[in-house]
Amino acid sequence: MAELTVDWDRPAAMGQEGWDALLARCPRANPFQSWSWGAATAVVHASVNRRAVILAGARPIGLMQVTERRYLGLATFAQLIRGPLFVGGPETAAAAPLVFRHLRKRYRPTRLSLLALTPELDEGPVADKFLDEAGFRKVKTGYSSAWLDLTPNQRLLRRGLRPNFRNQLKKAEEATDLSVEFGGDPERDWLLNRHAAHRRAGRYSGPSPILLRALPLEELLVLTARVEGEEDPVAGALFLRHGATASYEVGWIGYEGRARNAHNLLLWNGLLALKKAGARRLDLGGLDETDAAGPAHFKRGLGGESFTLAGTFV
Repeated sequence: MAELTVDWDRPAAMGQEGWDALLARCPRANPFQSWSWGAATAVVHASVNRRAVILAGARPIGLMQVTERRYLGLATFAQLIRGPLFVGGPETAAAAPLVFRHLRKRYRPTRLSLLALTPELDEGPVADKFLDEAGFRKVKTGYSSAWLDLTPNQRLLRRGLRPNFRNQLKKAEEATDLSVEFGGDPERDWLLNRHAAHRRAGRYSGPSPILLRALPLEELLVLTARVEGEEDPVAGALFLRHGATASYEVGWIGYEGRARNAHNLLLWNGLLALKKAGARRLDLGGLDETDAAGPAHFKRGLGGESFTLAGTFV
């Protein structure tokens, strides 16, 4: 097997184009490991991004993006969220433990350098063994969501919807006064204003609207639902695109939209648009059965394969 190494210099040479191409080869790509997310985070949170490529010999097999913040010029707090990512293949099983050991050496609390690591690994004894042997300890349970496979044709995707979701979708499609529009900056701003109100009310703790506004519009898909005669949209949905995958990130629905099952129509049109654009998988954006049981139940209507990550380690 080729020698496994971590190269922190290569990302600068490959640039965003090369990074995005490697990300597109990673089947579990997520927004936190996209070049644009790192750039937006650096601006919004005044942080520094450290990117690295994982190599098997001279061949790139993975990547990771770490965000660092300095405090009082002395201490460093770093975050690696949902990484490292790998393209797959026989080297991945050997590369993950190596990367975790490398990170433990790079970020040591005894050197006033703390890393909060949330690896893109499913929970279980294998992940726990990798991280324990590298010297990390678990401090938070993992993120739960579901991956929806977008590679089947439209007929099979529709058949995969749960009956209740599919019936509501049919009613929304039959509503003669309801329409779906693909939006740009104005629609993004409208939806993120409502997203901000949800956050202030304590109903949602996702990424800040400021950060989502800092992302390039071409990496987002924004849809709104309108009812004839209504000035404002009655529902909206925002998806993030990263590599060959996408994530459902923000949703909002008002009374008129709820009465017409508008969100079923938005999600269905959204996943078809993502599929057409080349996305192969969709992360449903979190399934919190405790604090957000209603949204979790609704998202499960799309189907998908549930997963829970290993958690956060320091």
